[in-house]
Amino acid sequence: MVFTRIVTAIATIWLATTIAFVFLRVLPGDPVSAQAGEAGVTTSQAQRQRELLGLDQPVWVQYANYWQGITNGDWGTSLYTGLPVTIMLAQQALPTIQLATTSIIIATFFGFSMGYVAALANTAFLRRTATLLIDLSLAIPIYWTGTLVVFLVAYMVDDLRSQLWIPAMVLGFHVSSSLARIVYTQLQDAVQQPYVVVAHARGLQPTVIRQRYILRPILVTILPAVVLQFGYLLSGTVITETIFQRTGIGTILLRATLQQDYPVVQGVVFAMAIIYVMLTTIADGLATLLDPRLRLSQQHA
Repeated sequence: MVFTRIVTAIATIWLATTIAFVFLRVLPGDPVSAQAGEAGVTTSQAQRQRELLGLDQPVWVQYANYWQGITNGDWGTSLYTGLPVTIMLAQQALPTIQLATTSIIIATFFGFSMGYVAALANTAFLRRTATLLIDLSLAIPIYWTGTLVVFLVAYMVDDLRSQLWIPAMVLGFHVSSSLARIVYTQLQDAVQQPYVVVAHARGLQPTVIRQRYILRPILVTILPAVVLQFGYLLSGTVITETIFQRTGIGTILLRATLQQDYPVVQGVVFAMAIIYVMLTTIADGLATLLDPRLRLSQQHA
């Protein structure tokens, strides 16, 4: 089991990084061509620059050199800023982590609340209203929501870029729908379990039944889902950071992609792949810790 997870983790990181490497190379032009068009560099100067950066070498040689650098701890240097990729990521990581952390807190609160109300509210009106909100947050694209919010609050906030809670609300509302669906499905399944029916027949208080027999078991599914959604937020802030003009990893990824800054794009993808694998492992560990059945199945595997 451990060996399989290690192999899967390595394969995931390798595949994500390789796709990014190939994607950048199939795009028309290269970083030198983009810089030459802006700075009026001659053809001979551009060729010398390609030789200096190793872009004149075959793709497979560039690929081998890239992985050799990775294994030596060298993630490359930005072709535009001249800064090491690791330093650029370290400088921009904190704003993205702050945004993702605030967003997942908001998403967890609203997601659990909407899923709970949609599944267990006493009145049909509340259940339908919560279900409608879930469907709306699933259907509305995040770029549309973000743009609308910018128009609504731009005249009320002096510096929109300095406000963390506004983009966090947009991201949190968008992600809360997925969590709400999970909560709703798990609650609907839990209330139909035989042990819940028996608890009702024994005359236990509804509050006790919900806390002990309904809510506690669904944590096995919800907590790992929250961890995975946090990973999605860390890697999926490009649109939100762009709309709200915030600094962060998403912003430098977008800029580097447009500029064809190969080392930066590859470094961001490599870092995000590592984070995804780590969070997936944490989610699996949480599920195993919370569910004795999974522990038993792994012991017998």
